[in-house]
Amino acid sequence: MNIFQLPKKAEEHFNKRAKEFLYKLRPVNLNSNNKIILPKTSQSEEFAIQINKKDIINLRTTGQFDQFGNKIVSCFPSKQGYVGLDGNDLKEFLNFIETLSIRKELRDLLCYKFLQETTFKWFEKVYNGEIKSQNNYTDYLHSEIKLNVKERKISIPILHLSLEKSFIIGNIQFEVFSKKFFDLWEQSLNKCKKDNSKMLTKVRQNYQGVVFASLKAFADKNKCIEIAKQETERSLMILRIFSPTILYSSEFQFYYGRKGHVYLPSNYYFIFEDEFPQQYAMTDVKSNYKRVIYNKELEILKQYGFVVASNLLKKKNLTDMEELLLKTMNLFSRSIITENFEDKIVFSLVSIETLLLKNTSEPIQYSIGKRLAFLISNTPKERKKTDKLVKEAYKLRSNYIHHGNESTNIKIIEKLRFQIFIAISKILLSINHIKTQEQLLEKIENKIWGSDRYNGL
Repeated sequence: MNIFQLPKKAEEHFNKRAKEFLYKLRPVNLNSNNKIILPKTSQSEEFAIQINKKDIINLRTTGQFDQFGNKIVSCFPSKQGYVGLDGNDLKEFLNFIETLSIRKELRDLLCYKFLQETTFKWFEKVYNGEIKSQNNYTDYLHSEIKLNVKERKISIPILHLSLEKSFIIGNIQFEVFSKKFFDLWEQSLNKCKKDNSKMLTKVRQNYQGVVFASLKAFADKNKCIEIAKQETERSLMILRIFSPTILYSSEFQFYYGRKGHVYLPSNYYFIFEDEFPQQYAMTDVKSNYKRVIYNKELEILKQYGFVVASNLLKKKNLTDMEELLLKTMNLFSRSIITENFEDKIVFSLVSIETLLLKNTSEPIQYSIGKRLAFLISNTPKERKKTDKLVKEAYKLRSNYIHHGNESTNIKIIEKLRFQIFIAISKILLSINHIKTQEQLLEKIENKIWGSDRYNGL
């Protein structure tokens, strides 16, 4: 059974293009004196390691890159030396792979790297006579897909996050692998002849008790990882928006995220009081940076549209309003994770502009202040406060962008972010009745003019 099926004309086109590239293959000159230079870790030359290509055993060269990391040669070994593509031929080939990778039949199954490597493997086999040249490229692609595309579970460790029990946001399950899991893993490894005890001990130290973001995907291995990373970030976005950080930035500055992508500010010191120093290392974070999620909190968050937001991440065909809301939430979440106060203001305001502004010709402060006030508030007094808050936030942004003046008025950002959160929450809870931004703004206008006392907002 075929995992994917290209239309007949598309198959004919890609087979034709692949054969055209076969005829463009030619010997490429790889400079044998090129050296792989590992980055220096010190000013001293003794820490720089140079390895000649000939000194590396079983190294298979597949290309060369320029100083900017761009591939300038793609090749494979043959009896006559290295053969491949370079220059404009390589550019055409990479465009060919890009076109193939975005086909609707393939984009969810295969990553760009898999297609590039598989295609060059076909070139190599045909060129070296391992398969007949008349064999279609797409037939070979089918066979490689059958071998490499399968369901895989990808689990990504999330640092500085704890939970009472597993829960799901979008396509991601947040879970902790139990001690029993690691015990069974250890028993499985003990059946092997090789001693893996040290490896597993290190794995236990690093990951037992750690929260993982897990997802099952059906694709090649790298595509599964790509999907898992993307979906994890989308789920973390929702988790950050529904967070105490919104209201209490000074008390809760959470730093949870994918391991390897979380920077917890720290300071390191050597303090001398005599001949030899005392060494100090401490985090530069005074607030609570670890987030603990209890079952009770998850129940409370449901009242604010948490489940609705989670379901949007899984939905296939989004309405215009749902797409706009996800874009708004993405921008809003960036105001939460950034360290810089001015950036918090900028991303907060950009997020609400994205949601409530028709076009750039509208008076921004007036339109945003009025619409946000009537969207989230029910009394004239509350609306005036919201409108005033928006003006103060824009003043801070203007002072920063146009005059370079920095500010740390944390109360303004806390109040503004909370009101934006309420706006997002209200729209989430009304999303079934609002399909477009035009409908949303019409409901707000009706509320402003009193022509519709109850309009679902």
